[in-house]
Amino acid sequence: MTVARATNGQYISWREHIIDEAASAGFKLSGSDGLVMADIDNDGYEDIVSVHESDSEYDSSAFDPDFVPDAEGHVRIAFGTADPDRWINITLAEGTDAPAPEDAAIADVNGDGYLDVMVAAELAHLIYLQNPGAGARTVTWPRLILPMTEGRGSYIRVFLADFDGDGVPEATAPNKGAQRPGPEDFARSTAVSIYQVTGDPLVGDNWTATDLGQYSVPQNAEPVDLDGDGDLDIVAGSRGENRLVFFENVGDLEFREDSIRINGARAAGFNLEYADLNRDGRLDIIGAAGGGLYWFEQPERIGDAWTAHLIGRFTPDSMTGLEIADINGDGRLDVMAGSYSR
Repeated sequence: MTVARATNGQYISWREHIIDEAASAGFKLSGSDGLVMADIDNDGYEDIVSVHESDSEYDSSAFDPDFVPDAEGHVRIAFGTADPDRWINITLAEGTDAPAPEDAAIADVNGDGYLDVMVAAELAHLIYLQNPGAGARTVTWPRLILPMTEGRGSYIRVFLADFDGDGVPEATAPNKGAQRPGPEDFARSTAVSIYQVTGDPLVGDNWTATDLGQYSVPQNAEPVDLDGDGDLDIVAGSRGENRLVFFENVGDLEFREDSIRINGARAAGFNLEYADLNRDGRLDIIGAAGGGLYWFEQPERIGDAWTAHLIGRFTPDSMTGLEIADINGDGRLDVMAGSYSR
């Protein structure tokens, strides 16, 4: 970043502050995969929910039918304070509750004014963790493994959003099928689903699942108002089919499926961002494709082909994580990208 400058001419630089790591945790904390931020304890400071896959001793992306990973992993909360260098860290879930946790989502699911957490475990299931309120930092959070997700394979992403406007968020998640999918996993299809709760979220029978579609190694199910009509739609991605799918929200938790056809690239949609990059009033999609980072221009009619525009590459590394923000303060969105080394 030494050549990047803000609009005032100053160089853009960054200072690292350690929030959570193995030495201060007192145990082997590894495989940090993702985080989400919100004020979990209602004290006015942002907190961080992070997931740690504990895959440092094996390659979680390489197929190996003869190796079964241990049910390890940690979900942590770093509670913020008035001092940005002081964080209160706790373990929210670990081991068989959240083996190889890959993603987390935050929302007030039970309507008590405190934000709850749902976690996608890549070796197992979806687990709901209910915020106990005033004791969030000190007591064990009540929890429920969603019954219909047990023994079904692998969950790599999870989101919470209110799709029907009733004030109660639903969960969306793709069932990847296996943590390290092999030929048989790619040959079968698993579901992208929406999960609705009616009543107490800690009661398994109060949850129902609706499959939106079946795909080869689905790996996203992200809420976004893609068509700009005021309600949340869902964008899914399939690794096996190397394509994106759009579920249009037509009301009452009904969705109409359509493909996002891209002219000039193919995208599997693991991590995506959304912004109106060309300022035409329509959301575009930013994501990885063909070893590079692209933005896909939404057409005037959403069912037509989207045009792919290359942003950049850092071969041989893969384009994996990304965020968008106006980094240099010039009024235009920039993209920050990260990779897995190859």
